[in-house]
Amino acid sequence: MNFSHLANKLRSKITKFSGILSKDLDKTAGRFVKEAIYGIMASQSVMLTEIGRQLESSVPLKKIEERFSRQLIKAGIWDRLHERILSLASNRVKEKTLLILDLSDLKKKYALGDGLSNIFSRYPGRLQKQSEIRQSQLSFGFG
Repeated sequence: MNFSHLANKLRSKITKFSGILSKDLDKTAGRFVKEAIYGIMASQSVMLTEIGRQLESSVPLKKIEERFSRQLIKAGIWDRLHERILSLASNRVKEKTLLILDLSDLKKKYALGDGLSNIFSRYPGRLQKQSEIRQSQLSFGFG
């Protein structure tokens, strides 16, 4: 098997997909999306340092991590990415498509209130604190 050819093909698919996702974003945000997708897939981690290590850049890892951090807090980037992901996925959802979510087993037993929301558990009538999960934030659709 020619791994070089396979790697180039994968990179081109990531570039194409990230271009679709970052269509309405500025150049630096688009680069971040492309590098984040590649880094997450290569490292199988969402930690910025692990993603940065996979980029094999001559830029120091600390600088890559700082650049990623700036992009993560940029105003409006998540709203635009969510909008693009939902618009791409909406073509696959038909009238009879079932969307079944069971987040009841995802609990942060000792978490301190931040990022937690009240949602119903699988047990009728019981309201529990559970973590709010946005699938697109966790895996960019590759999870």
